[in-house]
Amino acid sequence: MQVRKRQKFFSTFGKVELLSPCVLGCPAGIEIPACLGKLRDEKFEEALEIIMEKNPFPSITGRICPHSCEEQCNRKEYDASVSIKAVERFVGDYGLKKRMKVNLSKKTDKSVVIVGSGPAGLSAAYFLKKAGHHTVIFEKEKRPGGMLRYSIPPYRLPREILNEIISMVEKMGIEIRTSMELGKSLKLDELKKNFDAVLLALGSWKEKDIGIKGEKFLIPSLEFLKGVNCGLVKIVGKNIAVIGGGNAAVDSARTLTKLGKKVTLIYRRGEGEMPAVKEEVEKAKEEGVEFMFLTQATQAVEDGKKITLKCAKTTLGQVDATGRKAPIPVAGSEFEVQFDDVIKAIGQTPDISPIDEKFLDDHNEIRADVSTGRIKDEFFSAGDFLWGSSTTVIEAIAMGRKVAKSIDCYLRDNKVISEAPPDKEQVVVFEQLDIDTLKELRINAYRHIDKASTPSISLPERINSMGEEASSIGMEEVRREAERCFSCGYCRLCEMCVH
Repeated sequence: MQVRKRQKFFSTFGKVELLSPCVLGCPAGIEIPACLGKLRDEKFEEALEIIMEKNPFPSITGRICPHSCEEQCNRKEYDASVSIKAVERFVGDYGLKKRMKVNLSKKTDKSVVIVGSGPAGLSAAYFLKKAGHHTVIFEKEKRPGGMLRYSIPPYRLPREILNEIISMVEKMGIEIRTSMELGKSLKLDELKKNFDAVLLALGSWKEKDIGIKGEKFLIPSLEFLKGVNCGLVKIVGKNIAVIGGGNAAVDSARTLTKLGKKVTLIYRRGEGEMPAVKEEVEKAKEEGVEFMFLTQATQAVEDGKKITLKCAKTTLGQVDATGRKAPIPVAGSEFEVQFDDVIKAIGQTPDISPIDEKFLDDHNEIRADVSTGRIKDEFFSAGDFLWGSSTTVIEAIAMGRKVAKSIDCYLRDNKVISEAPPDKEQVVVFEQLDIDTLKELRINAYRHIDKASTPSISLPERINSMGEEASSIGMEEVRREAERCFSCGYCRLCEMCVH
């Protein structure tokens, strides 16, 4: 696959390079209108090249990405946003089916070791190998993939797709060694001696504490999800509660319904504050998950073979450090509810126990430059392990690429340069254009076309299956979605938008 140099396009909104809102909305910064332009011309391989310049795993993100790019799409002001996620999945699967070869740069005499094979580690390995460096991944589990394999349920990310991605990475010449854990079979000093650069991408595997009495009676969500993904289901009760409002909480709740459980999800804020993917929340509702919003667990008591949760209703106060309104317990609203088991899923944090103190700051977090991932000298970090909390898969992939670029600069020139952020002043947003400009636009020259919807199995099939729920849109629908793109900021000389 030939790596394409970044193209520059000039918009009819002005003789300068502009930024599409969908590109700004994508954590990886994929040039989405350029990709869709290639698809209009049925140049599928070139469209794949554009995506893989920033995201080497579109078959994964085309399935599980929260697609913030679509939230920013200008087309939604006209009828509906372009179905970017579905298109990305099609293009990614096209590349896997075609077994497209990844072209590598000339080999260097440098070597890099990556500890962790989650999305950040795999992404960094891909780009470092493309740059010509000998790359080795060490993974503590028996199989590579990190959270992609052990946390995300197979109905969202089929394991055959993940295995194909792992196979692609290995065919590039990247060596993956499993059952190798930092602090046990691996020592940082030994890695430093044997490799020119060390990247720590261990992820966030330590469940956060709620901070209530009786917390020891609660099951960590990652422990539950990993058990299910490994075929080791430990939940025997029928009536189960899940505490939390993020993706791990909703994944746990939906997985439990597929196991025949009655599920109640308890969240201390309202539905609008839930960080989980909205589509997954809607599916959980359809599948019978009961939601108790504005409810906070205050204590867990083991009562025979059951767990009694003491709870209180909450109201929302001022915006806190998370950017959401803080939940405040309502006096006199206390009540109790009993369950067979309770799963806690309020977030994860990195396990820094195997890390030398010299790499930690006063808050016991990795002391690293978040823009480059550099910790000190030849040591770098990426993904959840760098940020100190769980992130989306696409954010981890994007950070893996950026840190790989930092490591490449370090190995070649012994210096690290951070990637410049996008210029938000150059974003083309219709609702922000002045009235005279809007009068000149001929947006209605575009036909109203329904947004392509991803085919999905029926609700009864969903509830009774761990298999993939959605399938890909077809080639004709991909072309139609490409035609729906307004190509904001990327003039294609169609003369449809202005007089």
